Amino acid sequence: LQEPIPRAFAQPFLRQRRPVDGQPLSIVSSARDRLEAPSIEDRWSAMQVSGRVVVIDCDLTDGVSGSPVFSLEGGEPRITSVVSAMVRIDERKVALGMTLDDGTLNDLLLAARCGKL
Repeated sequence: LQEPIPRAFAQPFLRQRRPVDGQPLSIVSSARDRLEAPSIEDRWSAMQVSGRVVVIDCDLTDGVSGSPVFSLEGGEPRITSVVSAMVRIDERKVALGMTLDDGTLNDLLLAARCGKL
């Protein structure tokens, strides 16, 4: 960016710290051939949430690691995970992400707000 984005235009997403099994999820991703045109895939779900790992029922292309995973709560998108890896489970392609519920993100955000970072 040539200049900062004003705060009024760049509000952070609310978070859902931990999705539940079967919850509908959306992933915003860009493929290698369309980096400037992200797409929203909203037909996925949390197959299983175990410990801090979220197994997402999806068949995405390579290169989507780091893509945000959203849930809808009251019609409002909430970030709930980030795609970490694509794997196969029983010949089925799935994505793995991590939950946001251990408090680390909240601690970092609080430190940033207080000017301690």
